Amino acid sequence: MKLTSMTDFVLEQEKLNQKNTSRLACLCANYAQFLKQPLTLGKFVPCDEEGNVWKFPPTQEEWEWCEKDSTEAEQSFKQKEFYYQQAKERVLFEGFEIKVSNITNNLQNDFLIISETNEIIGHENKDQWFFNPYKKVEDLINYDLTLTQTAIKQIGL
Repeated sequence: MKLTSMTDFVLEQEKLNQKNTSRLACLCANYAQFLKQPLTLGKFVPCDEEGNVWKFPPTQEEWEWCEKDSTEAEQSFKQKEFYYQQAKERVLFEGFEIKVSNITNNLQNDFLIISETNEIIGHENKDQWFFNPYKKVEDLINYDLTLTQTAIKQIGL
């Protein structure tokens, strides 16, 4: 499902739920709440509870190393993988990644981009993420974004 305007969502759901007006009302209310959510980095890429990006799940090499090294290391990687999967399940939009750029005065900046179109949605400055001029989910409607299963469940579909 794509992120759409409230009007388009209502018209589409009206076609699908013609006889069930209470379901239509519930879906419309859910979608309105969904659109009003403030933007956070965790809506685009997996992040921990403090908003820090989970850069990678454990790689195959790391798994092999920890199997040779100790059960404690293996336990640590399993725990990290568990938390990464939880963070991944909180992501609302598909197709985003963080890229590093050192364009500005040889300073390294991280940019949140849509991988398919290479459009910049947000950037990091001194460990703080900015999404200007975007404030809420509905501000991103013109980007033709695909919603994750988590987002679709949140809406009630």
